[in-house]
Amino acid sequence: MISLNWAYAQAEPSFPLVSNIAAVWNLSAQPCNGDIGSMMDRSPDQAKIQKEKVLSFPSTGFNIRVFQHPDITNSYLKIFLSDRSRGVVDNYFLISSEDLSPPVAAIVLTELPSQFDNSDKVFSAVETLEGRLSGDAPKFEKIKGPYGDALQMITLNRLSSQCFPTAKFLIGSDPEDRTIGISRFVFTQGRLVEFSLILRLKREINDESARVYASHIMDGFWKSFFLKY
Repeated sequence: MISLNWAYAQAEPSFPLVSNIAAVWNLSAQPCNGDIGSMMDRSPDQAKIQKEKVLSFPSTGFNIRVFQHPDITNSYLKIFLSDRSRGVVDNYFLISSEDLSPPVAAIVLTELPSQFDNSDKVFSAVETLEGRLSGDAPKFEKIKGPYGDALQMITLNRLSSQCFPTAKFLIGSDPEDRTIGISRFVFTQGRLVEFSLILRLKREINDESARVYASHIMDGFWKSFFLKY
């Protein structure tokens, strides 16, 4: 039986769908040094995805309605499946502003070892890993959402990178070019799902208002992910 948490999968989305998908790329690797061009092949499903604005993670039952990032006019989608570089199986859906630009939106679907069988164990592992990646002690908040319990992390001045969101954090220091990173982690259908965004901020916005803004945008983004049988 499918949980009622997934009922919206059959309804009209309550978040802005992408206005223009410029390209859809399949990645064979996600190099962190930025040399990504040789790792990209045009998706044979590009025309279908551009028309329907939906893509699928094969064999999982999970699908994504492509979200309109507020800072992007033309969206470049990147799909990287079955990556084992972290010792688990990661499947990435990424949105960039250009073919070779680092992603500013990501959904990462991770197949975990069998001992991670409940959200407490998974969230504890997430907090440990994100602490190592940030080089600091990021603040986490437990929240409720369409997938049940979730863990939220907001990082002021976080920047993107080619390996975003599963690489070491980059933190900006330019007051004229402010950003904020927000991530939410859920454990659903036996998998860890990470939703992450990098958002540009107006110079005059204060930190608390920035957090509220990021949460509002994320509220739409994580509803783009749904089950379909």
